[in-house]
Amino acid sequence: MKNNMKSRHLLLLFISFFFVLPLYAEYFKHIGLSEGLAQPSVMAIYQDRLGRMWFGTREGISQYDGNRIRVFKGWIASVGEEPSVWLGNEVSFIVGDSLDNLYFLIDKNLIKYDIQTEKFVRLTNEGIITALTSSEGQVWYMKHDSLFCLKANEETTFVLKTNITSRICCLTMMDGQIGIGTYNGVYLIDRRTYRQKQLLEGVEIYRIFESSQKELWIGTRMHGLYRMNDKQQLSKIPYLPGTSEGISSEQIRDFVEDNEGNIWFGTFDGLHRYNIGSKQYSLIQIPQYVGGLNHPSIFALYKDVAGTIWVGSYYGGINYFSPQHDTFVHYDYGKNINSYYSYIGEIVLDKNEHLWLSTDGGGITCVDKKWNTLQQFTAGGKNSIPHNNVKSICYDEKKDCLYIGTYLGGLSRYDLNTGRFYNYWKEETHSSDRPDEIVFHVKMWKDQVYISAHNGFFRLDTQTQKFHKINIPFAFYEHFDIDAEGNLYMVGWKNVLCTHVEHPESIVYVPLAEGDSKATPTRVLATANGVYIGTLGMGLFFYDRQTRNMAHYTSRNNQLPGDFCYNLCRTQDGKILITGDKGVTCFVPSEGTFTTIDLM
Repeated sequence: MKNNMKSRHLLLLFISFFFVLPLYAEYFKHIGLSEGLAQPSVMAIYQDRLGRMWFGTREGISQYDGNRIRVFKGWIASVGEEPSVWLGNEVSFIVGDSLDNLYFLIDKNLIKYDIQTEKFVRLTNEGIITALTSSEGQVWYMKHDSLFCLKANEETTFVLKTNITSRICCLTMMDGQIGIGTYNGVYLIDRRTYRQKQLLEGVEIYRIFESSQKELWIGTRMHGLYRMNDKQQLSKIPYLPGTSEGISSEQIRDFVEDNEGNIWFGTFDGLHRYNIGSKQYSLIQIPQYVGGLNHPSIFALYKDVAGTIWVGSYYGGINYFSPQHDTFVHYDYGKNINSYYSYIGEIVLDKNEHLWLSTDGGGITCVDKKWNTLQQFTAGGKNSIPHNNVKSICYDEKKDCLYIGTYLGGLSRYDLNTGRFYNYWKEETHSSDRPDEIVFHVKMWKDQVYISAHNGFFRLDTQTQKFHKINIPFAFYEHFDIDAEGNLYMVGWKNVLCTHVEHPESIVYVPLAEGDSKATPTRVLATANGVYIGTLGMGLFFYDRQTRNMAHYTSRNNQLPGDFCYNLCRTQDGKILITGDKGVTCFVPSEGTFTTIDLM
């Protein structure tokens, strides 16, 4: 009976992870999954000369003509004998040239859309372009530390080698200057002499925007907002939440200027506005059941030819509105879970058979077998989780406590017996030998907690409560799993790594290449025989650890309904559950059979 209960909870985990509760829009219009959007995380927006809106998501492109949405993602079939084009997944920028051909930066590669032939063309394959913009009908991009220019229907021209050693993340072309944002400040380059000067050294930049008043607005990833006037005087906007004298979030993502000259900027905590007349700042609040946007984490802003502002959020799709009106959407996220956020992440079952649900922005909630809310914890107060954006959660049955990984609040521990929280990032001295404030994934293995964070991979001894950093080379890895023998599988940007938690010096990289493209891995599921790897756009892989052979399951070989896999889970009887953009699929490895539940 208990195993059946656990299996049922596993299925509920899968289904709830990607369900969105109903949104009831009255004023602030919304485009989301139910309208056909490719994926709810909108990272870039553009309008072509035909008036169509283009939305770049983390799973390809959506085109909206005012009536319907067309989706372009994964492999795009071509006409005739021309080969199919692999678009990639995450769209960072969309710009246009003087002929209004569109250019997309997808997975650090440049993709062109010819507006006359309506065909996509892949211009690069190396995956090394980090910034893209357009100015006066010309397309500009950064490849490594070099600047290139692409005019309509002409060959690419090399412009400048900047010798910037830090990672470049954004590019802005101005009348007399080139603005380059990096992980180590802003570089301003004179377009005539190519002389450089560096500003905000040590600060990670996210976006640079020049207003019609020739003011430069600089958004940073974690360190707030800066303004530079036309006399090159730089000032930092004070962080003063709840006031009109400063900003209410220090993560600034994008900018747009409305027809009145006001500056709107998207942040982690919502949509902000700077009123050019009153010189005051305001935050578009998100009350729980009325008013506000569908999701507060704003990544993309765009003003169309009619003056309408389009807002792309991390999980809420698209909202659009006229700045002349102060009315926003009315929505209801339901009464069972008391939060603004309808995306449920990981779920764990405690020894009392209570479910603990993590949410992306709404903290954690405990429910019983009948889904009655027993407890809910949100950030704030002396005894609470450090941040409401919960990325991962695991349960220590022996000590009856939860380990909670949050974005911007680090790792937290909740003791179910005492009802007390311990927040490591806030309580302990910050150092490189323990997780920082950004935790991606946590997992129990042999009474130890393993943590993947922005600054590395760690083990927490649950007896001594001491951290040990496990040296894994190269970039951080967001998701991982460990099998019964201690084999560790990790996924990061285009990489799948295999090692052992106790002997990490021996590393094997699992290749997922197909042609000249590489799959983007999303999740790994470790089993006794090997690891299942879910990807965006290339289906499911299984890597046999002993033979090092790779099996590949896709929609093209009629084994999966779709090639976009979001999550993987193993049931008590050994079946593999796969959630994707076309529903939930159950794979029985012993029989080699697939059964799909269509949730669309």
